[in-house]
Amino acid sequence: MKRFTRTHLMYISLLFFLITSCNEPERNTNPAPNISTETVFISAEGNFLASNAALDVFSKKTNTVSLNAFNQINNRPLGDVFQSMHRTNGRLYLVINNSGKVEIVKEDSLTSLGTITGLQLPRFLLTRGNKAYVSEWVGFSGNGRVSVINLVNNSISKSIPVGKFPERMLILNDQLWVANSDDSTVSVMNLNTETVERTIVTGAGPSSFHVGNGQVYVLCGGKLAYDGSFNLDTANSIPGAFLSINTTDYTINRRFTFPSKAGNPGRLAALEGNEFVYFVYLNQAYRLTISTFDLSNGPWAPVNNVYGLGVDPVNGNVYIAESNFIGTNKFHRYRNNAQLIDSYNTSVGPNGFLFR
Repeated sequence: MKRFTRTHLMYISLLFFLITSCNEPERNTNPAPNISTETVFISAEGNFLASNAALDVFSKKTNTVSLNAFNQINNRPLGDVFQSMHRTNGRLYLVINNSGKVEIVKEDSLTSLGTITGLQLPRFLLTRGNKAYVSEWVGFSGNGRVSVINLVNNSISKSIPVGKFPERMLILNDQLWVANSDDSTVSVMNLNTETVERTIVTGAGPSSFHVGNGQVYVLCGGKLAYDGSFNLDTANSIPGAFLSINTTDYTINRRFTFPSKAGNPGRLAALEGNEFVYFVYLNQAYRLTISTFDLSNGPWAPVNNVYGLGVDPVNGNVYIAESNFIGTNKFHRYRNNAQLIDSYNTSVGPNGFLFR
């Protein structure tokens, strides 16, 4: 009787594995986008100069994430550095910073509807009627601008100078508020004349807005200083601030200064009119109550390397994006009582959420 050696058994096991593997259906590890009223769009920034920006799609109905959905549907890459996105009239506007463009897709299918080109380091986009307003850095020195886009033909009709490094914007009645992050100012533009009619001095590094209680709240990231060896110089750094502005006389009513000069608070997320605002501070997620300006409770959730936030308008769940741009790229869902629901992997550099 022939004896089977360990080598024989290894070959038999390998043959069995290959046969059974051929008979098993292939698993789809990246499902096609499931777009419904329970969809969350995720902007994944990608690595700088790698052109691996991605639009991911999370289905709250099936609890699945479709990675790089734009590429799946349109068979081409999205571009270099996915900065932000905006949703209106059945369309998504995807701002691709380092590619100098805005991709337009149908909200329900993600099929391409066109591209807005000719932009210089675009950051954020808002729409009003048949016009879009895009904040642009233009370069890494000097003033930025807001470009006015004709949405009928997706062309730039006008560009309006604002402060340095303009970031998020706010449309309030007939005004467009622009946060100039390297200027310590907010530009207030008259949308009827499309001219800047007022400049408000804020704290250093204004980046985002929240509206509530008849006030406009501004989150300022502060300004970091470095020595000759590129080490953080806290003595010459400016801490961030959270402040409220009266929309009648444009005066600053209240100001909260963050305790750490190294924190750079930013990426504010909140529901309009809500008492709570969420933001990234010291690389973690914090929550602040706008009636008290109280930050004494420390980090709101135990997540490090926080890179983006979102608040679900349906149930108030908080989405926290975590990324180190190497191995960890995911988001966590939390109930508004800070109880973790679940976590999912994403494409590289998740930085924002858009709820359908």
